Amino acid sequence: MRSLILLSIVVCLLGAPAIADELEFEAAHQELIEMNRLEQEAFVAGNCEELLDLLADDISFYANGREMTKAAVGVFCERIPRPFPGTGETQLRIQAVSPDAGYVVKTMTFPGTPRVEVVTKVWRKGDDGWRMEHFQSTVTDLKPLGQH
Repeated sequence: MRSLILLSIVVCLLGAPAIADELEFEAAHQELIEMNRLEQEAFVAGNCEELLDLLADDISFYANGREMTKAAVGVFCERIPRPFPGTGETQLRIQAVSPDAGYVVKTMTFPGTPRVEVVTKVWRKGDDGWRMEHFQSTVTDLKPLGQH
């Protein structure tokens, strides 16, 4: 009986780090969901200062292949016409890759067009909280495979 209790304690202790890691990843995943929501709400509403506060100062930002500075993102945010047109199908994937890093991939279609937008965001949690480190967006017309 004593060896069974000892074995149970050892198994629990060995499994504890894995459970802690899983909990940290789940917490990071939930935080990334919230950061994505805050970023999207700020952009859609035109709260550009709030949006810029979520971006790292040295963010790498690409829109349709064009690199933009953080300041240029602010100008774009202020000038883009709102409200935005509706989108069709939207797919969202949010993935924590560590307790302090993760990414978001969003794919949107636009009704009545072959147009699709793919957005990728990389987030990192530092001493000042979560900040977007990288953003890439491409809007293109999808053609059936084999057509040029």
